[in-house]
Amino acid sequence: MQLNGISSFRKSLRALERVLEHGHIFGPACCDITVAQCHALLEVDRCNGTAMGDLASALDVDRSTATRFIDELVKAGLADRSRTDADRRAVRVVLTQAGKTKAENIDAAWNEYFSSALSGLTEESRSAILRIIPDFVRSLRKVNERMEAEA
Repeated sequence: MQLNGISSFRKSLRALERVLEHGHIFGPACCDITVAQCHALLEVDRCNGTAMGDLASALDVDRSTATRFIDELVKAGLADRSRTDADRRAVRVVLTQAGKTKAENIDAAWNEYFSSALSGLTEESRSAILRIIPDFVRSLRKVNERMEAEA
């Protein structure tokens, strides 16, 4: 790939990061919780009753960072921790009813935000984005894993 094409691509990604950050601040924000806590809340909602280690992996953070995110959600009354009978050391995280409601509201707001943005594109472009972005994320994760293994 040409260096100029890569530079242009990286410039577009930086612009995308800024636009998404702007959306977090002025658009369907995460309702009085940080973006990181929002991601944790949505991940716990997706994997109801998730283990802390699984949550850390899904968020691509270390376990102590995931624990801090959950600590704040617990303080806010949005999540609860529980231990399993099978392994008393294992901690599972579930959303409270308030957490479930907040997750549903955040999901609905972001779905509307992205639906609105995608509606301004041609059907071909919408289909391409919906197909390519997940593939690109998987590819980036593989590169990151390789780099981590080499470090």
